[in-house]
Amino acid sequence: MKIKNTWLLVVTTVFVAGCTTIVELPCTAGFPVLWSSIMSKRGITGLSFYLLLGLYLSLYVLTEIVVLGVVATTLKIRRISTVAGRKLKLFSGLAMAYFGLAALWLKSSISVLYLLYILLLTTMSYFLVTLSKIDLLASPNRREHGQ
Repeated sequence: MKIKNTWLLVVTTVFVAGCTTIVELPCTAGFPVLWSSIMSKRGITGLSFYLLLGLYLSLYVLTEIVVLGVVATTLKIRRISTVAGRKLKLFSGLAMAYFGLAALWLKSSISVLYLLYILLLTTMSYFLVTLSKIDLLASPNRREHGQ
């Protein structure tokens, strides 16, 4: 792929990154806020709080770096096919839908058991959709022409 306009690529990258940040920030900020709340309820303040916060954020960022490294290495080795990409989007969409429903239904009492139920429900739904005769993973052009 040849890049014809480097500035357009940079501007587009900044725009997409900005939009992604706007969408992800409320989700990502929730865990540190929850963690800070737990620390304040336990009476941890001052230097101890900041040292633990630094440790927490370091581990949080470290996991992101590991995931990014694995994805970057994997993508260099093997390209994701269109069908695999659509299956990944289907699975993550189902997971988000079930997490949203659980958040509405359970309010703030989500436990590990509920998370396992959500994972099981997401996996079962994914396999039901992918194994059914409904071809949701076909491109829109193929579906229009009945192929």
